Amino acid sequence: MSYHIKIQAATRTVCVVHQGTVDLSDMESGRDKAVAALTEQGFSRLLVDTRAIEHPPTLTEHHRFASTQPLYMPPHIAVAVVVPGSVESGTHRQVEKLSADRGVQTRAFDDIDEAQAWLMRITS
Repeated sequence: MSYHIKIQAATRTVCVVHQGTVDLSDMESGRDKAVAALTEQGFSRLLVDTRAIEHPPTLTEHHRFASTQPLYMPPHIAVAVVVPGSVESGTHRQVEKLSADRGVQTRAFDDIDEAQAWLMRITS
């Protein structure tokens, strides 16, 4: 497993922290566990921290993952993805758009504080 789940009760946020080598099955498993935690806690904020990924998923895996988001993600959930500052934003902007086109509020950030502030602004 290349991730762990953290519950931040103070901000009503579920965090998925990925590290090492990550592929499509890791992303799907992390999403499943995060959605279960969000549902159990009654939260609407999901923060995905990818800054410690050493070997990221392929572009195709990112697209497959984003295209299935509406099937698994409740509509009231907002997703902030924190990416390393060195990562080219083009891929993440495409995934953002693909997710948004399918009804999932998703934004990518290279600063975790900005990501958390965005989640606090747009969700209750």
